[in-house]
Amino acid sequence: MSELPALPELNPLINPEFTDQRSCRQWLALLPMINVPQAHRELLAALTDLTQVALEPLERLKTLEMLRENIIFLQDANARKYMGKPMPLAAQELNAWQANVAMWQVLASSYQIVLQDCLQGEASVKEHAALVNHRCIRYTGLAIREHALAYRSVPVSLWQALHGFYLVSEAGWALRGVKDSQNTNAQASSCTAAYVQALLLDTVRPSGNSAKLMLWLDRLLDRWANYVTVHKEMIGAATSQVSVDLDGAGILHQTPPKAARARYLDTSQLAKSIAKRIKLLRMGEAPSQLGLGEEFVADVCISVMVSCFQQWCKGGEERAYQRRTASGSAQVVCSLDSIFHCLTGRPLPQESVSQVRGQNITAIQMFGHSGLASADAAQIPPCPSEQWGIFDQSAFGFGLSRAAGAGMRVAHNQLLAVRPDDAAGFSVGMVRWIALSEDDELSIGLRMLPGLPKAAAMRAVGLSPTGSDNLVPALWLPTMAALRTQESLLVPIGWFKQGRIVEIFIGEQGKRLRFESLIERGPDFERISFSNA
Repeated sequence: MSELPALPELNPLINPEFTDQRSCRQWLALLPMINVPQAHRELLAALTDLTQVALEPLERLKTLEMLRENIIFLQDANARKYMGKPMPLAAQELNAWQANVAMWQVLASSYQIVLQDCLQGEASVKEHAALVNHRCIRYTGLAIREHALAYRSVPVSLWQALHGFYLVSEAGWALRGVKDSQNTNAQASSCTAAYVQALLLDTVRPSGNSAKLMLWLDRLLDRWANYVTVHKEMIGAATSQVSVDLDGAGILHQTPPKAARARYLDTSQLAKSIAKRIKLLRMGEAPSQLGLGEEFVADVCISVMVSCFQQWCKGGEERAYQRRTASGSAQVVCSLDSIFHCLTGRPLPQESVSQVRGQNITAIQMFGHSGLASADAAQIPPCPSEQWGIFDQSAFGFGLSRAAGAGMRVAHNQLLAVRPDDAAGFSVGMVRWIALSEDDELSIGLRMLPGLPKAAAMRAVGLSPTGSDNLVPALWLPTMAALRTQESLLVPIGWFKQGRIVEIFIGEQGKRLRFESLIERGPDFERISFSNA
């Protein structure tokens, strides 16, 4: 037990809300489940108190098992406050996340108390050692998953707890099947399956995936984790073998740093299952027919499955473009409006084109209007940008960081413009991954879009998505022959409609374009191919 977390000390002053299954059922009947924040607080407080009082081991176990359904419901409801939100989280969102992490951890501690009784030979719970141990591993794994859902680094203490709980199961019940009513995708689970599930989920680069995709993969792993076996020694010439460092985090390696402190995962059966699904998806099978659900279309499933195959069965992916360590700082701008402002030196006027007559149309084409153009430059607000540090760089990407609470919130696939201190102009890119360190440093990875952007003012010919003929900002990206990329337009979200005719002004030139296809979309922009109308 020396590798397991320290348990809370008993406190004789605590008067718990319930002490057995019967009193717990009565207490639950009065819990206001419709009021999620209050119910969550009360249940977390009651469960915390329960870890500091002495109970008969079997009654504790029965009580915890009865509470699981309510806890899962409240955890899922509470998580909606922060899942998918831009980072860093707002104060209320952060409080909800911290409460969920605390709930998983106190639940793991509650089962650990019973596990300790099992290991000490307590007759009433000894036969339940595999189930109790499984719950310790699963809830520690869910605390790790909760960090992934908020793109935060996982404390070393959580990894140590996960490894420690698994090592305990090697006493003789690591593969023993246990029932888990919360796992609807497999008839039974085991300590090994719960351990593997936490490890594999962490390797799919949580910082680079949406919360929706992470939860989807976790559900798939409810079943797939049973296909993986864990060994103390290397598995001969197995081609699908990865290893985990018991002194480190959950990152899997092809070669561990210390063989004596490693476990080897044989993912051969999992590799066959994933490869089969990739093949069938490419042949036109629907994801739902392959047990992949209906959340994502086939193309997304193929992309994710290929990445998982590399991570889970080959020990990691190689970058298409290797990053190199860099230093310095960069000016960073978010939103099409702000990027337009920084590229042109002034905001886009908000008046509609129909309000402008005669010579003023020239001013509109130059991204201003007569009043603004003649105004004192001191009246023009400065470009709304932030300073970020650069920590690495590749041919088509940047790694940037800053203190988490120092400025804008960022989301996956959000559009940002970046100008390093030694660059002449801005380039634009999409946020590919987000990470928050334990000391609240926000780091992001950008995939840059090809070509140097030019600011454009755009209006719809006919009815616009906003119902007005106001000019809106857009960015034109040129053709890059060396990269085989066509020219494209970045427009506000919701503007794409195949065949839509728009009028754009770039400098003094105005012309009409027809939208052809949607290349990609983020939460705040659409990238569109076009032709001359």
